[in-house]
Amino acid sequence: MPAWQALTLLVRHFVVAFALAYLVARLGIVGWKSALQLGLLLWIGFPAVLLAGSVIHDNVPWMLAAIHAGDWLVKILLMTVILGVWRRSKTRGMIQKSTTPSKRLRVIDGACSSKFRIHARKKLPRTDCLGPP
Repeated sequence: MPAWQALTLLVRHFVVAFALAYLVARLGIVGWKSALQLGLLLWIGFPAVLLAGSVIHDNVPWMLAAIHAGDWLVKILLMTVILGVWRRSKTRGMIQKSTTPSKRLRVIDGACSSKFRIHARKKLPRTDCLGPP
């Protein structure tokens, strides 16, 4: 494989990894299970559908499309799981800092009920469901 093809392959994969990292961060994906679900959904919605269209409309052999679909499935699942697990390790126990010390809140994995959150803030100032930072 010529060097320019290898370089374009790396650039393509970095673009995909960047887009997946953006989605994982914006959707709040934390942990491997939710990352796996996102990866599977993205694979079904994009590479699998596009490759099925190439088989139907462009007469691409279905075995070749299946190989490419499997390749993309592995790539997308690995990228999303790595990003989800990495994000989990980065957010665990992290304190979200603000300029005002009284507004400092602890970052949590998952959601708390709004009733509990209001009660926790009344009882424990500067907290968000988990107690003092």
